[in-house]
Order: sequence, then C-alpha cells, then structure tokens
Amino acid sequence: MSREHSYLEFRFDDKRVEKALGLSVHLVDYEGVELPEGHYMVIGGKQPHFCHTSPHLDCDCQDFVWGNDRLCKHLIAALLLEKDPLILGAL
Repeated sequence: MSREHSYLEFRFDDKRVEKALGLSVHLVDYEGVELPEGHYMVIGGKQPHFCHTSPHLDCDCQDFVWGNDRLCKHLIAALLLEKDPLILGAL
C-alpha cells in the first residue's frame, strides 16, 4: 500500500542519513503497548523519540521545524523502515 507523505523541503544530508542508519526503530514501546500504523519509537542517543509518518511527518524532537528544511534523523530512520522512495533515492 502506497502512502503519500507531506514533506518539508528535503535536502540530502550525508550526516543525517548516516546517523539515521544507526538508530533502532520500534513499532512498540518498552511497556509492550502497540503504536498505531505509521507511529514509531526511535531509539538512539540520550532518549527515545516518538515520531509518525501518517497522516503527516512529525517527531517529538522538533529538530525538523524552527526554520530547518531538513528531516530529523528519527524521521529518516522511520521512513527508511517504511522503504520510502524519496529517502531510498537519497541513499
């Protein structure tokens, strides 16, 4: 099933994609509660982050807002798991 994502302008960033490759993406949290489709817990760094790719892209780190036109590494990791064509194309 194909889903359309609402992207901020995405510019290829080697360091962000490289950092995203080392993150662990989970569909469930530590308590075993299932997250809805398109919602993920991304583990890596100091604390886990919750992000979702549906109905639009969002992450609790908020690194992709505040005038930043690049996706955060947590969203990139989630989109890699979903085999998103834009992210795979950037690789």
